[in-house]
Amino acid sequence: MESLLQSGLLLGVITALIAIEAIILVRRFRSTGKGAPPSRFVSNLAAGAVLMVTVQLALWDASTLLILSALSLAGMLHLSEFKGYWRGE
Repeated sequence: MESLLQSGLLLGVITALIAIEAIILVRRFRSTGKGAPPSRFVSNLAAGAVLMVTVQLALWDASTLLILSALSLAGMLHLSEFKGYWRGE
């Protein structure tokens, strides 16, 4: 398991699944009009993908500044999601 984490394969697969999920949800909404509009979930999925990348950076002993920058980006993406909820979007 440790070799999967160090190689980046496991977190890469998870990040790819997040991207596939986003593509499927956007296409479904555009073709059928059913489900949540992309503005409701894209920020959340992007924040999850950034967090997966951040975990990988930490496992690879990246600089603290790079890790904190990635965490800040994920936080900003979550805040943009919450902004939509507060506005009732």
